Amino acid sequence: MHRGFRMNPFLFVFAFLLFSVFFFLTSSFFQKGQSLQVMVGFLLLITAFYSLYESGLPQTQDHMAGMASHMTPKLALETDSPEQIIEKMGCSSCHQIPGMLWKTGTLGPILIEKVLAPKRLASPEYQLRLKTGKASAHSPREYVMESIVSPDHFISPDFIYHSNSEHSIMPAGYDQKFTYAALEKLVDYLLILDCDSAKKEGLKGPPAETLVRICGG
Repeated sequence: MHRGFRMNPFLFVFAFLLFSVFFFLTSSFFQKGQSLQVMVGFLLLITAFYSLYESGLPQTQDHMAGMASHMTPKLALETDSPEQIIEKMGCSSCHQIPGMLWKTGTLGPILIEKVLAPKRLASPEYQLRLKTGKASAHSPREYVMESIVSPDHFISPDFIYHSNSEHSIMPAGYDQKFTYAALEKLVDYLLILDCDSAKKEGLKGPPAETLVRICGG
């Protein structure tokens, strides 16, 4: 990344005043030739100190973007219920989730993670991603967190909708929308949902991976 030069106006004014005072003093106490040499040396010293100061102020685009991301207000909060978090995130528009009023999402898997998270972790596809460093979860809880904040780490083969299998159709950026406590609360909720939770509400799951296929008849 390009690191642009930034002139600090306060340092510039301070250096100018200091140089002016020094010029006056050297003119009074040194001969003309000596005075010029001393002034040049002093000017070089100021330049060196200023360069050191600038090098300590990171100005890369990545750094500034990172600062902005930390200042982004969180949408899902610790005080929200799991249902409120799901509504804020719009999860039900793509997923069927027991306990939610909106039950028609079919783009993503049904979220009964007490059953699905261990199944995904044990799958050959996930183990391959884990082995190659493209995924990192070792427990159902870690898997559910990963699937929310880093959806590209693993995409179930049934939900690859285009030729680029490295990118999920799930939008990125959820890692910036949760407080950590809110994320934990959502994960805890999803991990208690199972086949019985879905069957009680008459959920069928999406065509790509039906409830019958997951849970049996």
